[in-house]
Amino acid sequence: MAQPDAPITTIDNALGITPPTGVRPFAVVGCSSQGTTNQPASFSRVSDLVSAFGYGPMVEDAAFAIERFGLTVTVVRSAEGGGGAGANGSVTEDNALGVTEGTSTKTASGTPFGAYEVYWIATGAGTVGTAGITFQYSLDGGRTLSGVTALGTANSFTIPNSGVTIDFGAGTVVVGDRAQWVTTAPEPESAQVTAALNALFDTNINWEIAGMAFPLDGSLFDAIDAVFVGRFATNKRRAWVGNTRMQNAGETAADYKTALDAIFDSKATTFGMVCAGNAWMISGVEGQQFKAPWSRYQAAREASVNIEVNTANVSFVASGVSLYDDSGALIGHDETINPGLDDSRFCVARTWEGRQGVYTNLARLLSATGSDFRLLLFRRVLNAAADAIRGYMVTRLNRATRVDSDTGYIFEADAKSIELGAQRAAESVLLARPSVSSVSYVLNRTDNLLSTQTLNGTARVVPFGYPETIGTELGFENPALQAR
Repeated sequence: MAQPDAPITTIDNALGITPPTGVRPFAVVGCSSQGTTNQPASFSRVSDLVSAFGYGPMVEDAAFAIERFGLTVTVVRSAEGGGGAGANGSVTEDNALGVTEGTSTKTASGTPFGAYEVYWIATGAGTVGTAGITFQYSLDGGRTLSGVTALGTANSFTIPNSGVTIDFGAGTVVVGDRAQWVTTAPEPESAQVTAALNALFDTNINWEIAGMAFPLDGSLFDAIDAVFVGRFATNKRRAWVGNTRMQNAGETAADYKTALDAIFDSKATTFGMVCAGNAWMISGVEGQQFKAPWSRYQAAREASVNIEVNTANVSFVASGVSLYDDSGALIGHDETINPGLDDSRFCVARTWEGRQGVYTNLARLLSATGSDFRLLLFRRVLNAAADAIRGYMVTRLNRATRVDSDTGYIFEADAKSIELGAQRAAESVLLARPSVSSVSYVLNRTDNLLSTQTLNGTARVVPFGYPETIGTELGFENPALQAR
């Protein structure tokens, strides 16, 4: 016989507290120099991220989000494609002082971890193999130089944390000798991106927006969107942000647009934002100012704001981002100066006359013309509504529900109860901090519940409006001419 007692049981979920609807965890998928592939892991400190995954595009994108926006980032290292390993471009040599160069020929080797603008310049003369040669180096085109380094008796030097080695042929080096080249970053293939994204979706780590840390082509776009469409069908509603290849040196804005249009004109998605262009961005890992895709900023910015926020608002200045060098020369795509990529449905950077800084032109998805999902925020808002309503409807499954004895359809009081529950669930998410204008839910009254065990309803969300043009008529007025 049990002893007499007065037990007390604590319960949970009685306050109706719902998950936050604004800033949600961010994810990045891409290549890195180390770490296990297809295994998601979350970081809030750059030092821990670098310790686990080393260097490379995925690490740079995640570190930027951590440093600039204070986000916790879930990363997934993807495998590299067959020909997708980082590579060195051809080396250009000259003498920065205009004097005769030394006789040692410089060449590049190694497998770069990222897309770098490698710069090397001699500060002390000598003969290769004999101590005396000193130099400085940079991975950002000379904008940020290292301290003076001695070559010693070696005939090669590996730039730390880059995978890049500069090799010195036999001969001499004189002060001012300079070598420059660009590298390409490692890239995954479609199947490897699919595997990485599936691993991300299968994790129990929460995330909402995923940034793609590799340049998109047609096949990669298709692979990414196929995963998001397929997972949406299984009630995993997410969004993604990627970038086309960056503009090549010497490529005109018109030629760049033509090349991108040839790939993406026939593409459309209601899940993905495709950015285009590039800018200088301060690395969250090295502190150098690297040439980076616009998506590095845009994806992290989107993840840092509430679901209803339009990141094209001028209150959002792109911190740590430059489109112009110190002399005022354009080094990235500026939609204000070279319009056209926005018309092609890409999300791009812009400047505003009379305002300092860099801004988002339009936070658009690469959706088809006429789609309701023109902006990324519309996808985020509807995803949040769907999650809230589904969460409530799951609680109504397999619950005894009355039917009208005359019609055989659902009893009116029970129908209203379901409607009210669904609407309150959606309102608690979308109206607690207003993210939409209104939300409603109507249950079908003519479903044959007894035969089909199925009920259907209609949910509608009225979003906020976001004016993109405000016209003003301006002119002079003479008060003496006004009727009295």
